[in-house]
Amino acid sequence: MPESLGVFETVLKPIPVIDPSYKMTLGDDLPGIVGVVFVVMEEDGWPDDLAEAGYNALVDAVRLAIAKFTTAFQHNSSPPSTEEIDAALEKVKEGAMSLVRGAIVNKMSGGQVAWYGSVGNNDDQLGVATHYMDQDALVAQPSREYLDRWTDDDTDGCGDWQVRTVFRNLDVLDTTECARLQSELDRLREHLAETTDLNERKRLLESIDLAQRQQKVRGCI
Repeated sequence: MPESLGVFETVLKPIPVIDPSYKMTLGDDLPGIVGVVFVVMEEDGWPDDLAEAGYNALVDAVRLAIAKFTTAFQHNSSPPSTEEIDAALEKVKEGAMSLVRGAIVNKMSGGQVAWYGSVGNNDDQLGVATHYMDQDALVAQPSREYLDRWTDDDTDGCGDWQVRTVFRNLDVLDTTECARLQSELDRLREHLAETTDLNERKRLLESIDLAQRQQKVRGCI
C-alpha cells in the first residue's frame, strides 16, 4: 500500500497512575501504547457512500473498543499482560468487522440489497489485522515492521493483497534507512536526467516526491 494512504505521527505520552495505593507497585506512570487496526475491503462495484459508511463504522468501532478496553483495566493492580492485550485486540477485530458490515447493509436501499445480494459486484472483505507497541518497546527497538498478506486463496479469488505497517521512534535516527532512501533518491534523479518520455518523467517525479517525504518523516533531513 502507498505510504500516503496512512501515515500517523504523534507524541506518545506515559499513562499516569492516579490512585496512590497503586503507585507503590506500578510507579508514577505506565508506558503509553500506540496501535493500528485496519480492515481491508475491495470496493468493487459498490458506490462511494457505502464505502464511507463502512469507514465511519470502523472508526466508531475502534473508539468504542478502546474505551471498553481501558475501562476494564483501569482498576487493575498491575499492567495488562501481553496475552490480555492480544485478547482485547481480537475483540476489537471481531467487533469492527461486525459493525462495518452492519453499517454498509443499513446504508443500502432495498434495490441495492437485492442487486448486491444476487448478481451485483459485491464488496469483499480481504483481511483484518491489529498491531501495537508501547514506549518501552519503541526505545528498545526504534523501528518494527509488520507485513500482513492475504493470498488469492485467502480472499476467495479476489487477488493477492498485502499491508505493510511500520512503527518508528522518530527520536532515534535510523541511519541505515536514511542511507537507503538517499541511495534510492540518487538513483531516481539519475534516471530522471536520462529520461525524455513524459509519462516516465511524471512517474519518476512522483517517486522522488514520495522518497523525500519519507526522509522527512524519518528525520533524515
